[in-house]
Amino acid sequence: MGRLKAGEALNTPPSFPPSLPKKALKITKTPRTRTRSQKFLQSIAAMQVEEEETNSNNHTKQEDDVARDDTGPLSLLRKFPDNAHNNHYFNQLAPATRELYASTAESVKKLLVSELSYYPSVETMVELANKAFETLDWLQADYAQLYDAVKAHLTHCAQLSSAESELLTHQNEEKNAVLAREANRTRAEEAVEAVARSEAEYEKAEVRLGDLENRVSETREVLKKLLSESMQRKAEVAFLEGEWKRCSESRLEIMKEDEELAEKIEEKRKIVEKIEQRYKEAEALVERSIMTLSSLS
Repeated sequence: MGRLKAGEALNTPPSFPPSLPKKALKITKTPRTRTRSQKFLQSIAAMQVEEEETNSNNHTKQEDDVARDDTGPLSLLRKFPDNAHNNHYFNQLAPATRELYASTAESVKKLLVSELSYYPSVETMVELANKAFETLDWLQADYAQLYDAVKAHLTHCAQLSSAESELLTHQNEEKNAVLAREANRTRAEEAVEAVARSEAEYEKAEVRLGDLENRVSETREVLKKLLSESMQRKAEVAFLEGEWKRCSESRLEIMKEDEELAEKIEEKRKIVEKIEQRYKEAEALVERSIMTLSSLS
């Protein structure tokens, strides 16, 4: 039993069998009750165990091969059997039993499609598909198209899950970037206000600086005039200082000369006093001698 029909391209995506309802392929996230499905699968599993125990000498259990060309959850999907089913045992069954097997296989297929339409996690869908494929293998059913369609569906779901995860990541990054940009805009507005305030203060300071520079310029002119006048005053003071020193020296000389003259005057006064005393004494003696002479005549 081959997996591809004549004329079917290898790269053509497989589709679900036409007999399966297309509405069952629609992915919905609305939860629904799965009690009947679980009971049906349990009953099929019980039938399988019972049949295997009865015909253990005529059948060998098929190994659960794993598809190695996929990564992630799809790597756990059973590999489609390469060999065709051994229909020897199946052909020995009664027509009613074969019809029951075929009906059961169709029910398993529809149940699998229904379960996959529920769109649980990819891991859960792979687990359900493996159980269904194992049951279909036991029922000797032809499910090549279903396998390809389920595998494609699981691949698309895995891609959707990956895209959703990547989308959420980038949406969060975009949200963070938007928040960061809003915060940056707030900072930019604050920076604009700060620039305006700084510019106003700068202009005021520049005006004050201009006034101070004008005052400094005026003060420099005044200082220049004062320095010139100070130089003139210094020259005048130096000249007057020289005159003062010369006058002082002259005064000292005069005072010294005055002291010398005073000493001379004192000496002369003393001499004069002595001479006057002698003069008076001599004059008195002369008068006495005249009187004496007069008395003699």
